[in-house]
Amino acid sequence: MILVSSKFLILSMLLSGLLVNGLIIPSFAVQPIPQVCDSCQPMVAHEWSPLKQFKVGIPLPNIFCKSGLVLVFKISDSSPACMKSETGQKLVERGWGVLNEQTVWFEYTGIECQKTPWVKSFEPLGSQLDERGVIIDYFERQGITIIQSFWTYYATAHQPPACGQPTDFSYYFVVPESDANKMTSLGYKKVDNVPSYAHAVGKL
Repeated sequence: MILVSSKFLILSMLLSGLLVNGLIIPSFAVQPIPQVCDSCQPMVAHEWSPLKQFKVGIPLPNIFCKSGLVLVFKISDSSPACMKSETGQKLVERGWGVLNEQTVWFEYTGIECQKTPWVKSFEPLGSQLDERGVIIDYFERQGITIIQSFWTYYATAHQPPACGQPTDFSYYFVVPESDANKMTSLGYKKVDNVPSYAHAVGKL
């Protein structure tokens, strides 16, 4: 028969249990900590309303609608709405909005140390608009409706590219399909999607 030293036995019990007021409580006697809510499930994007998805920064074309509904963007303020196809088509015909499938994404990457076209346009006017407002107004002057603008810029300390080189961030614009040719003629590049880390212009 092999005898185990008392020191080793106490150490084993300590590792497997709790020491409370000088007493060793073995692990099997310790009740597990209950969860706050057994049935709680994390909220996922497809359970949010279109407006909620929009406000948390989900790009407009990626906003989820329930089955049987289509995504429509209100032109006046870019807000999204999910509705039946027939209703959406009527609103599009009235000029109220545009269907998601009737939109196109474009990319713009600037040159370091050079101003963007919209900043150049407004600088002499001393505009008090924020950059998003300047972008919308600039493109309206070109006859283009900007439904939403995104960028990949983050205000973090880093070494920027040398002057004359492409910037290390890009802008992304979603426009109605009817304005796609105008965007192309101005030199903007058509893209199929935007990076997952892109966020609305003006938000960091």
